[in-house]
Amino acid sequence: MSKKNRVNFFGKYNSTIERLSDLRLYMVFITVVVLSAMLIINLYNIKLITAKNNEISATANQIASKERVDNIKRYRDLIDGTALLNDYYYEIEKIDQEIKKGEIIDDTFFNNINEAIPYGVKFESIDASYDEISINGSADEITEIAVFQNNLEQIKQVESVHVQSIDKEEGHATFALTCKLKEVN
Repeated sequence: MSKKNRVNFFGKYNSTIERLSDLRLYMVFITVVVLSAMLIINLYNIKLITAKNNEISATANQIASKERVDNIKRYRDLIDGTALLNDYYYEIEKIDQEIKKGEIIDDTFFNNINEAIPYGVKFESIDASYDEISINGSADEITEIAVFQNNLEQIKQVESVHVQSIDKEEGHATFALTCKLKEVN
């Protein structure tokens, strides 16, 4: 028999097999392309992540630098100090206006206190407000504290003098007293 007259019973199946083979080849190609794209995207993301991590590390080093920490501490101290001054500003303004209005505490008043101090009395501190003065000090003898109290009571701006404490120690005595000031009309 010649080749022309031969009948191929599997010819129909051969073309289907060829088509399936082409389809498999196409699917393998698509899979390789998709996997390659995923690999390239992952490598690019790793590069971006590494760059961002380096940027974060550099920023963290800048933030943690001693100079920056010191500057931040100084800034916070300034803010706290400013807030404290602002809190007391109105109180100081009020006291200042009372002093200006009453004019009880002036240079003459402090000169009178200075003249009232007997020999042997020393001041540790003086706190003044618009209506009283507190004095802490020491004296060689307790009698000098009594003389000082009496002298303060003779000052015309002083309403009363109250000795809050006297502590006798070896060689001297410490005291705390408060002068209530008269109101000015």
